[in-house]
Amino acid sequence: MFNTGPFDTAGKGKSALLAAAYRSIKAEVYGQTEDQVITVLHDFEKFFDTLDLPVLIEQALELDFPILDLALTIMQHTAPRNIQCDSFCNKPILLNRSILAGCRHSVALTRVLMLTGITKINIEHPPVSTDVYVDDTAMHTYGERQESLDNITNAVIDFATFAHNKHLKLSHKGVIVAKYNKMVNKLPLDSNKMHKLPSQ
Repeated sequence: MFNTGPFDTAGKGKSALLAAAYRSIKAEVYGQTEDQVITVLHDFEKFFDTLDLPVLIEQALELDFPILDLALTIMQHTAPRNIQCDSFCNKPILLNRSILAGCRHSVALTRVLMLTGITKINIEHPPVSTDVYVDDTAMHTYGERQESLDNITNAVIDFATFAHNKHLKLSHKGVIVAKYNKMVNKLPLDSNKMHKLPSQ
């Protein structure tokens, strides 16, 4: 599709398992050298349930998402919802946030939201590889210990800033993996405050 990027590991013939296996192979190879290897695995908190629809629509229009497809998709995702129990229904619930995770357009919408920000991060931080599988993001780097720590820290701060600007909340389930464990303690761990830190 037009709104995919080279960082996108979701799609036909791809899987989360393959993306993880590829990262593991790179880590194993570089782990045999004297280089530091650091991977930061991000997760968003209730990603599909908390998407800001005006932000999503604005981003889609900037990327020339087909306007008719966008209108029909947003109408579907924002239709009033009912909770059913046996034969009873509650009053319709009106929505101004969230998209349906199972919709065939959901992945396209997440790509719209992520495309510009992740592309910018990859361009501005070439030593760090940032990949996305729908809403799961992995940032990976290797090299001299202090240099790799600085590189990944600056990239993570910019990623947190991107998430904050898109009104996305990073989950505390995020994980940092490093060849030298002491390096993990030097990374900023509160991902939802990292957007307030200055890049070095």
